[in-house]
Amino acid sequence: MVGRLVEWATLGGLQAKNLVPGMWARGDAERIGIAIAPEDSDQAEQLLGYADMALYEAKRNGRNRYEVFRPELEEAARVRRQMETDLRMARQIQEVFLPRS
Repeated sequence: MVGRLVEWATLGGLQAKNLVPGMWARGDAERIGIAIAPEDSDQAEQLLGYADMALYEAKRNGRNRYEVFRPELEEAARVRRQMETDLRMARQIQEVFLPRS
């Protein structure tokens, strides 16, 4: 099914589509992010968010590719958001720190 989705999507631009029951995809002609229900979520809004995360991963990894959402993408996004928040706070109090590994 993913093979057919990728083939179809490369023929024209792809925005946000519920292509088949249970599968949401976001992307363009070169990169696609996919989230699948009910494995990833049963809420349309959450599925779109997960498809976005997969799309950003596809963009990070180059052209002409697709990525399927996996939980590590959500954790990586959470870590990035926390780091951004920490850096903003450090900037406000003029204190820069490096997190320990």
